[in-house]
Amino acid sequence: MICDIYDTYICHNCVTDSDCGFGYKCVDGICEKFKSCDSYDENQLICGGVNPTTITLPITKIYRCSEEQWIQETDCSPNVCVGGTSPSCCTLAWDCSAWGNCIGGYQTRTCVDMGGCGTTFNKPPTKQACSNGFTPPSSSNNNNYIIYVIYGGIIFLVLFVISRIKR
Repeated sequence: MICDIYDTYICHNCVTDSDCGFGYKCVDGICEKFKSCDSYDENQLICGGVNPTTITLPITKIYRCSEEQWIQETDCSPNVCVGGTSPSCCTLAWDCSAWGNCIGGYQTRTCVDMGGCGTTFNKPPTKQACSNGFTPPSSSNNNNYIIYVIYGGIIFLVLFVISRIKR
């Protein structure tokens, strides 16, 4: 990115908004500073997220609208901020059940937001591929599994008896 030495608000050769940095927007290859909190009152606090001017603010921080731009007010990291006009930091506390049986090549579990933050931020995975490749029978197939074991045992016993008789 090449910036005009006399006007630090205009930089050239951007492709996307992310090339420009916070508070700037890529317009026709030029990073231009723009009013990022047009629809908010001065000193308005918000929890990060996507605001109407398409700036994405991390939800781990609380921002204040000051002189037409978002200024970081509070850093909640590694937790998140919550709330509308009166945001505050919320402690993330995920409580996950044990991984379930491997069904169809996958295991699942449930994770509950014990902190009451109302977000999925940093939520642990709830589905994973089975690592050993073995898929135990599901509960609906348990009866068939037992029958197969019994039949296998009977066949083994018959073959064993026949082999003893031939001796």
